[in-house]
Amino acid sequence: IGQIANLAQSASAGKSPIAIEIDRFVKIIGSIAVSMGLFFFAINFAFGYDIITNIGFMIGLVVSNMPEGLYITVTVCMALAA
Repeated sequence: IGQIANLAQSASAGKSPIAIEIDRFVKIIGSIAVSMGLFFFAINFAFGYDIITNIGFMIGLVVSNMPEGLYITVTVCMALAA
């Protein structure tokens, strides 16, 4: 058992193809969510809302666009598709 554990620890810990795709997908969704938040921040600022309301709306918009279970959902969908 010790030899197997030693081999497992010394093996290269490269990312699997599914992990690479999930990371890429999360970066795309994250950048879309942040850009939408900044866009609506600018729009609301142009309409004359105060800064605290704009920041709260922007944070709420970004958080609502990034679901908590995104990693699990994408992993299950990709596994089922494969």
